[in-house]
Amino acid sequence: QSIEHGLYVSEETFKLMAQKNIAYVPTLMVYEWWRDDKLFGTLSEKNKKKLTYTVDRHTETFKRALKTKVKIVFGTDTFVLPGTNAYELDYMVQYGMKPIDVLKSATSAAAELLGISDITGTIEKGKSADLIAMEGDPSLDVKAVQNLSFVMKEGQIYLDKRNGK
Repeated sequence: QSIEHGLYVSEETFKLMAQKNIAYVPTLMVYEWWRDDKLFGTLSEKNKKKLTYTVDRHTETFKRALKTKVKIVFGTDTFVLPGTNAYELDYMVQYGMKPIDVLKSATSAAAELLGISDITGTIEKGKSADLIAMEGDPSLDVKAVQNLSFVMKEGQIYLDKRNGK
């Protein structure tokens, strides 16, 4: 179970969610990019002002979640811009989540929430060979995942910049 967006969730509610094992999927990027005219076209000044308010409240909510033990799971809701999901990770770090926790939110925690942790989400014998590689250490600088050099899904290589593939 999960709550997506959760724009105005209180700290008490996050604590209750943690007790009941209900995950929080913040989707920070969608509101940021909507406000900045990167999604859904250009906004009027009135709507931009409304979205600025929404982004500010959403950021505060995310920071409240970080004060609790609620499980935070990666999600973007930016279906209109395929290939941009990695930017969500950076927002999560900017607003206070540790890079290693952000990476776990997008891998093992996401697989667990989706009910597929028996086949993916961690690197273990018997699981699907879903791997990515990049220059740099994303546990120190999560922006590294915005520049992938290798992608493997179920053992099939889809990107290998070392070999020009």
